[in-house]
Amino acid sequence: MSISYKKLWKMMIDKNLRKTELTHLAGISTNAMAKLGRNEDVRVKTLEKLCTSLSCDLDQETFEAMNAFPKFVKLREAYIANVDEIAAKIDLLSTAIRISDRQFPEVYKHLPPICEKLDIPVPEIYYVRSKELNAWTGGSTVYLPYLPACG
Repeated sequence: MSISYKKLWKMMIDKNLRKTELTHLAGISTNAMAKLGRNEDVRVKTLEKLCTSLSCDLDQETFEAMNAFPKFVKLREAYIANVDEIAAKIDLLSTAIRISDRQFPEVYKHLPPICEKLDIPVPEIYYVRSKELNAWTGGSTVYLPYLPACG
């Protein structure tokens, strides 16, 4: 499967942007823009910068691209069918500490302004003691998302 940046070029046309303008706006190199023009691989960071500057959602684009692979769709469906999300959340958070205005207030104070700026509800956020640094989100359309952060 070859790489195609047709959606990028269409977006640029829709926004009346030239390559040089987008290069400057996104803060990417002319070399990266040349690779895009030749439909070559570029760094994920380059794609993130482009998406940020064009106000597009890289996660949604990635999800749509992954759905083009039938085995990914089957894997995703099997995972969803066999995972009890509530039990997984309970197991994960059984040793976690919920971050709030009373516990870790120095961390929590940053969350409400960020959520307000993004126009999203404030999710539950937890601290999970782990030797591995990591952070992820969980949740479904039924329950509020939660954000475990390890450290």
